Amino acid sequence: RRFLNSTQRGIGPPRQSQPLNFIMLVGMVFGWAPIITNGPVNTIAVLVLFTVYLLREVEGAMADVGHIHLNKQEHMVAWDLPASKTDPQARGATRTWGCTCLRPDLPTPECPYHTVLHHIAGLDEHFGPESLQQDFSLFPDEHGNRVYESKFVDLVDELARRSGESIIDKEGRRKYGKHSFRSTGAVHLSSMGIELLKI
Repeated sequence: RRFLNSTQRGIGPPRQSQPLNFIMLVGMVFGWAPIITNGPVNTIAVLVLFTVYLLREVEGAMADVGHIHLNKQEHMVAWDLPASKTDPQARGATRTWGCTCLRPDLPTPECPYHTVLHHIAGLDEHFGPESLQQDFSLFPDEHGNRVYESKFVDLVDELARRSGESIIDKEGRRKYGKHSFRSTGAVHLSSMGIELLKI
């Protein structure tokens, strides 16, 4: 069986994960409530953080508040992330971003530090002390429950629609998928001048 699976891997139509139009989307107003049924709250935070941290849907679904470490004095945010697909509980790697605003007192919507800062404050405002628990979902639904991985893929499709894109190509195949945030991040970070090897 394993031999058969190995020889058939990659056969068939490709699974597409085209990048989203990040620049267009980051300028939109989404509000706090989910924009898809049973989806995560605060869509702009999902968009920005999944993009700059190059997340797959499973990493976002498994993310907890306790994985985030804010340094308000230095305007830095560190996020404990999985080192591989076999490390979903984020025991293996930490990625850090500083404030990317020209002026910290004038936050921009794509700044990872300010996005996390506002998102954590929003969780506290809407869910109270429960959101301060280390294992509280970083991207919960409107009731504070953990969001299924598939809903982040549905969110990608909705974001594509809102930016005027078709989610199906001419052959009837899906254009977007669970790696779309990663490909969006690769495009965005390379446009900032970050070397491809570092991405």
